[in-house]
Amino acid sequence: MSFIVDSLRAMAPHMRSDQLLILESTTYPGTTEEILVPILEEVGLRPGRDVEVAFSPERTDPGNKAYSTRTIPRSSVA
Repeated sequence: MSFIVDSLRAMAPHMRSDQLLILESTTYPGTTEEILVPILEEVGLRPGRDVEVAFSPERTDPGNKAYSTRTIPRSSVA
C-alpha cells in the first residue's frame, strides 16, 4: 500500500480538474474509495466533480479459459 499512497501523494498536488486517475493494481476492494479519494480531497479535488477516478484490477485467472489478459473485466468508481 505504501507504493500506492506515496505515488498519489506525489501526484496529487500537480493534478487539476478534468483529469482521470486510474488505479491499476493488485490491491483489496475499496482501495480507491478508502485511500485515493481522501488524498485527492486533501488537495481540494472532489472525485465525480473535479476529477474522475477509476479502478482497473491488475489480475489474471490462470485456470479460467473465459478470460485472457485482453478480456479481463474493468470497472470505474466515480
